[in-house]
Amino acid sequence: MSENKDTILWDRFRQGEEQALYSLYDKYYHLLFFLGLKICARSEPVKDCIQQVFLYLWEKRTGLDTVTNVRSYIITSFKRRLLLQLQQEKKDNGLLSLWMEMQKLKTVLP
Repeated sequence: MSENKDTILWDRFRQGEEQALYSLYDKYYHLLFFLGLKICARSEPVKDCIQQVFLYLWEKRTGLDTVTNVRSYIITSFKRRLLLQLQQEKKDNGLLSLWMEMQKLKTVLP
């Protein structure tokens, strides 16, 4: 029954109804938050990622297909975005570490 309600909400969301967006966000926020904390122990990146997923979905809503399992679609979208974000953070941290090492060498070398 909940799946049917989600499908109706999804269709209303795709048609541009903001209240449907808010309803989906409210319904899935806590689930996504706790799933995110299992992947990343820091809450801020998880919260940011939840916001980004719903913003992205809203911006692309007219091009989104009908979905039979809205819950799975939202969870999968969230996990993918969070993992990409964490990979980018890791890459950025590696570059920052390299830059800091180079700065140390500059102070040591004449």
